[in-house]
Amino acid sequence: GVGRFVTVLDLSHCGPPSSPSPSSSSSSCPEREWGMEEELRRMSGEMKVLRTLMVGHCGLRDLPKEMKEMSTLEVLDVGHNPLGPRVPEVVWEMSRLQSLNLQSTSLVGPLPPGLSSLTSLRHLVVLGNPLLTLSPHLLLLPRLTHLHAWGTQSGPNQLAQLFDEHAITRIPSLALIFTHAHAHARTRSFANQPSSIRSSRRIDSNLPLPPSSL
Repeated sequence: GVGRFVTVLDLSHCGPPSSPSPSSSSSSCPEREWGMEEELRRMSGEMKVLRTLMVGHCGLRDLPKEMKEMSTLEVLDVGHNPLGPRVPEVVWEMSRLQSLNLQSTSLVGPLPPGLSSLTSLRHLVVLGNPLLTLSPHLLLLPRLTHLHAWGTQSGPNQLAQLFDEHAITRIPSLALIFTHAHAHARTRSFANQPSSIRSSRRIDSNLPLPPSSL
């Protein structure tokens, strides 16, 4: 089928309607509105070259295990779905992921050890999960460059302790991004700073925020 040639697929906002109606023919994805999980299960074996999948705002409560067959996936956006309290296990089997959006997915507790299997991950978005705490498993992601984490239980002070001088040396381009009302803060390129600055674990609030890749 045509699915073998698809590299980017955007199914955002294809969740179940608040009040289903047989006459709602204006929907961009009517056949998927009542079974997005089943649709993902069906297409998993067909999308042989899929690199980007966006299924935000789809009412997903889980991700089918068959999605591990999407072995070429590099960008996954599952934001604004009630997936919590835990990240679906199949996510940790997507070893080629470079960008993962878990914004507002009702996550609870610390990020699990499975996170460390995503060794190609560069961008991680977990903001909007007020009961989520960040964990040292983040330190095992050698290519991580951007972590969007505002709205979790881990504030800038806790992250400055988590990403100490040793951690920043291992991940020299890591930027910790927090956005809140009238202020933002992040650390950047600590490994390139003098040791006295790195050891102070300073968060510079005057640096501009980088654009999100999602």
